[in-house]
Amino acid sequence: MIEDIEIVGEAANVTDALERVHEHAPELIFLDIEMPERDGFALIADLPESLRPAVVFVTAYDQHAVRAFAADAIDYLLKPVEPERLKQAVERVRARRAQWSPQLVAQLQQLGGETHYPDRLSLPVDHGIRLLALDDIDWIESAGNYLCIRTGNETPDSARNTHQDGNAA
Repeated sequence: MIEDIEIVGEAANVTDALERVHEHAPELIFLDIEMPERDGFALIADLPESLRPAVVFVTAYDQHAVRAFAADAIDYLLKPVEPERLKQAVERVRARRAQWSPQLVAQLQQLGGETHYPDRLSLPVDHGIRLLALDDIDWIESAGNYLCIRTGNETPDSARNTHQDGNAA
């Protein structure tokens, strides 16, 4: 009926729908408002943001449209659904996803420009922690379970460097 659409699951209630979303991680769900036990809004509320697909409500109830769009639904279809209207909803989802990609790239590039690295290193020493400016470090040498850090004319500082499994790093 609609090209490039693969149906990966169906659910009769919110509990089953949550399982299907966790199992298949779909890009789009068609969701009814009235469902056994709980409503479609409960499903959206229970989904972690990382798993939340695009949502198109398909329902016989027109009074929930405002709430559906407030819940970030991309479209709201009234039953019985005409095939052309279903195609329009899918195209709307595709258009929205096409917008997300450039926006996501732009956000990631912006974040990349804001990367900040520490300018100091905290070293555990015999009686606490010593803060050492990275600019002051001449070299670092591995010595078994320790790191020897040379700074200027000072004698080397050393710090134990052991993995959680007890092996030297």
